[in-house]
Amino acid sequence: MRTLELLRWTVALAGATAIESYLILEDMFSPGDNAYGGPIPVGVSHFESVVSANSATFSWPIFIIDVLIGAAIIAAASWRSGILGAAVASAAGLLALRLLPGSQRSDEIPRWIAAMLAVVAAGVFSKPLTRWRPRRMRNDVRGR
Repeated sequence: MRTLELLRWTVALAGATAIESYLILEDMFSPGDNAYGGPIPVGVSHFESVVSANSATFSWPIFIIDVLIGAAIIAAASWRSGILGAAVASAAGLLALRLLPGSQRSDEIPRWIAAMLAVVAAGVFSKPLTRWRPRRMRNDVRGR
């Protein structure tokens, strides 16, 4: 595996970990008995107060599977745009999760799907960013 390819996958894993962690932390401490995490629920929150928050249902293997699924989507979306595309795609996923409304967070799968759609769109449309080069100033004046 080439170095740039390895860096792209590293950025994709970091972005997927950030997206999944944001989704979990945002929902783990919401009131009620809600499943948190996506695409596969990582646990169920039994939040009554900050002191009695119970995170005993958290599953590390499912968390790792969720991160790997997210990283694969980010890496596939940034296939042509490289490291910059993976970074832009990860930022778009976090921004989408931040902007999506929801007070009672029982709709984790649709929120995760919307974040992954933002990831794919940003990864695909970031290709022109990697091809942009400043125009060089020309010393010759044509026709004058």
